[in-house]
Amino acid sequence: MKLRKATWITLGVGFFIIAAVMVYMVYQGQAKNRQEADASLDEASDAVVVLFASKRNLEAKLSGFEEELAQWQGQIGQLEAELNQAISVLGQTEAGFPGSVESIEYDEALFGFARANDLEIESLGVTEPVDKDVEGIIYSTTSFTVKVRGEVADILDFVNIIVTDDDFQTAILKSVGIAIPRPLTELEKADLTEEEIKEKETPSATIMLTIYSYQGE
Repeated sequence: MKLRKATWITLGVGFFIIAAVMVYMVYQGQAKNRQEADASLDEASDAVVVLFASKRNLEAKLSGFEEELAQWQGQIGQLEAELNQAISVLGQTEAGFPGSVESIEYDEALFGFARANDLEIESLGVTEPVDKDVEGIIYSTTSFTVKVRGEVADILDFVNIIVTDDDFQTAILKSVGIAIPRPLTELEKADLTEEEIKEKETPSATIMLTIYSYQGE
């Protein structure tokens, strides 16, 4: 059976349309793929920009941390030097403390100071040694209470010797109480001896001090 010319033309046009549609669909698919690829590329580019920015930010922070670390290391070195110096001073200070307090030696020293200043020691009391914690260091402490009688100037010189004498460098002066009596009237003196009058009119002082000793570990 022979097809007419019109039929062939119709078939040709149909095949052309089908081919065109297929080409268009392929093109559309490629275009869509290209758009998706471009979008992915844009996203990747944005991600790269963000990553580079984050990298620069982290590098800046790292540099800041390194500077802070260097400062801290410098401060740590300074603190270690100060600590070593403090330990050295503490060792020297502890070396200056007596291993124990021999009360009789301090008694003799106090009587000697009194005689040198024309003072009379009326009483001298000594406590038993007591341990005391001073900033984590245990010291043995012995307290002395001295009552002297004499002129005020001599009493002050006596106190000054205690404060400055090398044998009392680990002593702490707790208190000094000076009593200055009023002069007696003629009526009050009438029944008293000269020695009694002098005793009643002479100033007196009560001095309390604590001496520290360190026996080490």
